[in-house]
Amino acid sequence: MDTLRWRLLAVLHFVIGAAALLGGGALVVWSNGKMLRLPVTLLAQSPFTDFLLPGVILFGTVGVFNLIACYLALRRESGAELISFLAGGVLLIWVGIEAVIIDASSWLQLVSAALAVLVVLDAIWIRRSRDAGSPARAMPRGDAAALRQ
Repeated sequence: MDTLRWRLLAVLHFVIGAAALLGGGALVVWSNGKMLRLPVTLLAQSPFTDFLLPGVILFGTVGVFNLIACYLALRRESGAELISFLAGGVLLIWVGIEAVIIDASSWLQLVSAALAVLVVLDAIWIRRSRDAGSPARAMPRGDAAALRQ
């Protein structure tokens, strides 16, 4: 079950990261939004005049962060579940800000939010499983220190 959770987490991060790199890259290259069929008028209530800076932010914060989290999850690195939790949180924040700025919701925002929630829940599940399986965490503080000696 543990291996399945880690693989699910890595796949979620890969899908989110790849989509954010592609979408963010497209917004950087075609900052007028035409490639993704996004009218610049969507940004009327925002501080942006085009999609260049939102594309850079999407590419860097959501895309790169999730691909790093994917790598760490595949290797089951120490702290990978924390990075995964944070990456899911970053995506939730992105979706929330996006919904407020463009004053709309779409199926893509709903899917992104659902994926972010899955990442956060899976990261919590893995962390709790790790904590429950750790003898040092299961023992009182003094007994864990004695065990290490």
